[in-house]
Amino acid sequence: MTELANVGDGLRLADGRVLMPDGSVVDPNAKKQEVIIIDKPSEAAKLVARTRRTLADLPAIPAKMNVVSVVLAYTMYGLSDEEIGIATELTVVQIRRIREDDAYKSASQVVKDTILNSETTEVKDILAAGAVTAARRVVGDVRAKGAAGFAAARDILDRTGHSAGRSTLDEMMKSGGLTINIVKKDKSDTDISIKLGGE
Repeated sequence: MTELANVGDGLRLADGRVLMPDGSVVDPNAKKQEVIIIDKPSEAAKLVARTRRTLADLPAIPAKMNVVSVVLAYTMYGLSDEEIGIATELTVVQIRRIREDDAYKSASQVVKDTILNSETTEVKDILAAGAVTAARRVVGDVRAKGAAGFAAARDILDRTGHSAGRSTLDEMMKSGGLTINIVKKDKSDTDISIKLGGE
């Protein structure tokens, strides 16, 4: 016995698609797109950047990159040149030449940068998550008696640009120094220039 349709069910077409009451057509056999839930905007930006890379972004043609990538992966894994040679059927001389190649250097730098950026982002996210709590604690410590309160107060003043320990001369020295030019009225005398601090 055939089941009757429920209110809101679509009309099944001969090719298997379903005509929905709103006029849209749904193909239940179509491959569903995976949904990736991303918690942080920085992760979303990295994902978009990774997905937009193409073969044209490689530092060498794919055939060469395959060899470079294998040597790079084994190197990162910690294998010696001799062990890499056994695994790849390359000589130690060929492996060293590959490491000297611009494609290897470029791929190696991309891998290092990716790892560092990933770790840096993770560290920044961890610090950002604790920043509000840390700030509240430092501000709360200002009310403490003695050295702890003084240190917290000095820290807050310093981080907000109100440090009492800095003078105008100190600031000038850090920002490039202070230059005093003494110009003589008589052109036969040489000018005197005094430079304090800076470069």
